[in-house]
Amino acid sequence: MAVALDNFGVGQKQTYVVAGTTVGLVLAIVTYMARLYTRLTFNKTIYREEWWMGAAVLVTCGAAVCLFYQLTVGLAQNVDDVSNSDLRKFMIALWMMQRLQPINIICIKTSIILFYIRIFDTPRFKLVAFIVWIYTLLLAISIWFATLLECRPISFFWDKDQDGGVCVKNPLITIGLTSGVLSCVGDIVIFLMPIPALSKLRLEPKKKGGLIAIFLLGLSVVCTSFIRWVALLGTDANITGE
Repeated sequence: MAVALDNFGVGQKQTYVVAGTTVGLVLAIVTYMARLYTRLTFNKTIYREEWWMGAAVLVTCGAAVCLFYQLTVGLAQNVDDVSNSDLRKFMIALWMMQRLQPINIICIKTSIILFYIRIFDTPRFKLVAFIVWIYTLLLAISIWFATLLECRPISFFWDKDQDGGVCVKNPLITIGLTSGVLSCVGDIVIFLMPIPALSKLRLEPKKKGGLIAIFLLGLSVVCTSFIRWVALLGTDANITGE
């Protein structure tokens, strides 16, 4: 039995989707532009991590476009109330978002790792960073292909009228939850990477603690991951409504 995460109506759900997506997108763009402005004003240069983060922002915009499009073809509605034509369009948009998500992951995490390497420029740290980056890259590639080959033929993902088509059973758990857990492990490692180096700095305990706390703020994404896992576990066959 699926867990009921809310009892909101279609209009409320769509409003929350628009509001949440818009706020997140605006924050991503504004913070990135502020980051570029700071770099050009004080450093007079744009580092490698900025290019990767810029790519991540562009990919995020693409995913947002897909999400907004889904609102026009059944998102937040009960799947039984969505026409076959709209459901097909909805699934195509979802498939496109699945193509973008792993790219977004590798761009964001590469940017963070490059930032770390520029600050903590030691051979040992670079080796650890390279290993973590390889893990992230392999995970992103695995997620990309796992979602690409979720159904055979691939078009069966959005066109269930084909004969002989087959899809992975319960993909939200077998693919979504599994990739989410593995990605979360990578997040924890990435945000803990600078702590040993920071702990060795010759600073006052309060300043050192504050600096470490700032770097650990990134662990808040882990909380978001836990919420996402609960949502995945509570999602049923009503893919448009949930």
